[in-house]
Amino acid sequence: MSKGLLIIWTDVEPNAEADFNDWYDHQHLEERVGVPGFINGRRYSAIDGRPRYLAWYETDTPDVLGSAAYGERQSNPTPWTQRIMPNFRNVTRVTAEQIAKSGEGIGGWCTTLRFRPKESAKTPLFSWLTTKPNELVNSSKVVSALSWRPADADAAKGTTEAELRKNEEQPPAWGLLIETGSLEAAQRAVVGLAETITSLGGGDVETGYYRLGLLRIAN
Repeated sequence: MSKGLLIIWTDVEPNAEADFNDWYDHQHLEERVGVPGFINGRRYSAIDGRPRYLAWYETDTPDVLGSAAYGERQSNPTPWTQRIMPNFRNVTRVTAEQIAKSGEGIGGWCTTLRFRPKESAKTPLFSWLTTKPNELVNSSKVVSALSWRPADADAAKGTTEAELRKNEEQPPAWGLLIETGSLEAAQRAVVGLAETITSLGGGDVETGYYRLGLLRIAN
């Protein structure tokens, strides 16, 4: 079975931003990575594009995101989490199945391309996303690349945390995550990708360039 991914893009109310960053660095990222089945977690700040913040986590399988352990955490947010999450804005949160991955390095930059395809485009886009990460790593200065599509497993549905952020949450998206060692390499790697996705029926593509802030690996 393929690995799972949890990906979150968000803005935050300016008056809560310092508290938000402390919470992510000193509690939230470590808490999430501590859920059984989570492999690692990363968080980033935008250099170009919105929302301003990105975080993503790899899991052993997509089913981890539907597990009782993950649901328990979502149902019992800490007091700090309860204070922070109502300040989330413009949220896209995706529980996902990894389609393909190439490269094992961790880059200082992560570029995301996310889109919401029409139903008739999902099969050709899945095929394209199956090969694209390997092509990117082999043909440009890309450290690693992976593609995803939304998964059904999500133990967060109806939980306390889901209620805290529900008014700001956008529909899930498909996409690509591309890790590089520089912004210049990221900009070169994405040339033509959005146009190809749109031509295959992916609709509008949202591209963001993010700098790595913190990485945590499960014990």
